[in-house]
Amino acid sequence: FLSVDPLAAEYAAWSTYNYVLGNPVRLVDPTGAKIEIPIYNQTVDEDGNEKTEISYIEYTPGMQLTGQKYADAVIISLNGLIEKGADANNIILTLASDETLARLREIDWTERNGSVGGIIDWSAEGGLIHEDGVGKHSPAVSLLHELGHVYYQNYDFVGKVAEPSPENPDYLELLDAFERREKAETGDYHNYEDKWVIERVEQPAAQVLGQSKRYSHTSQAKYRAQNPFSILDK
Repeated sequence: FLSVDPLAAEYAAWSTYNYVLGNPVRLVDPTGAKIEIPIYNQTVDEDGNEKTEISYIEYTPGMQLTGQKYADAVIISLNGLIEKGADANNIILTLASDETLARLREIDWTERNGSVGGIIDWSAEGGLIHEDGVGKHSPAVSLLHELGHVYYQNYDFVGKVAEPSPENPDYLELLDAFERREKAETGDYHNYEDKWVIERVEQPAAQVLGQSKRYSHTSQAKYRAQNPFSILDK
């Protein structure tokens, strides 16, 4: 409360002396680092027109709900994945305790989940129907899948297959060999990253939650889930 927030410029809609977006009872920000979960704020401009502004709160394991539908769905999903033991690699705890960007962005349940540059497009209602048209996994499993991509792209760990360095004088030759090997070894997973995320992150989560596992990076369609952990249609 005694100084200007170092990230104040990123949250211009809020006072530069505002701690946790003016809600210290429900929200915490122990580091002042990047905030991950979107909060929607209804405002009225000088002409009387209503508009929605987006600010962000940082996820902290075990945090309380905010009263906003999407933010609460994210919190329920992350807390639930941890509590149920579905995050075999402790990805959520790892990303929640460092400064790796993993910012959620709400999409319609019919749209495709994805993660690019740490921005995760995810719907709390969009479950995945597998390629066989029978198997399903819930939105919560899809959220962990996307967090798995963020983790894979930012950490070195045992079992990760690294691409050749561009600084190597034989880079182009090594890259060609790497891509041919990758294609041969990953099959329907398409690449090493997708294979690792599905086999080491998604499949264990689905098994713990009693949901279907998939064995490729393909799917047939989306279904509208009753809640983030449900495989039943809404």
